[in-house]
Amino acid sequence: MDDGPISFHFKERVSSDEWIIEISIGRNRIIRRAFHNFGYTVIQLHRISIGCIQLGNLEFGLFEEIQYQDISQILK
Repeated sequence: MDDGPISFHFKERVSSDEWIIEISIGRNRIIRRAFHNFGYTVIQLHRISIGCIQLGNLEFGLFEEIQYQDISQILK
């Protein structure tokens, strides 16, 4: 990529056109730009975790309080 190297880890194939992907660094629109370089269009993204915080079964539009120790781990 123009702004530096990237690496993906394809963790699981959910269906013929859905994957669970792990990235170690998040830059602006990194997934969309990378897949565009390979001729694919990303239609929808869904973050399932950031650092040690897992989305789990939290429903769309809802939120829950994050523990202080989780925030401090993310900021490191």
